[in-house]
Amino acid sequence: MPALPESIFDICYLIFAVISGILLLKRSEGRKEIRFYGLMTMLLGCGDAFGKGLPQGEMGLFPQGGKLL
Repeated sequence: MPALPESIFDICYLIFAVISGILLLKRSEGRKEIRFYGLMTMLLGCGDAFGKGLPQGEMGLFPQGGKLL
């Protein structure tokens, strides 16, 4: 049961990150800083969405099942 609130939070967070990135990109009106912030936000949201649900041991970062040497 504790996984349900975390899943709801993850879904809301990822949706917020992607939508806010899109809005920043659309409303940048040629301002490079705002466009850059929009790109960073999109990268953050998409990167977090890709990495959710994968334990570190399965991602190949730590071959000993998530433990450092």
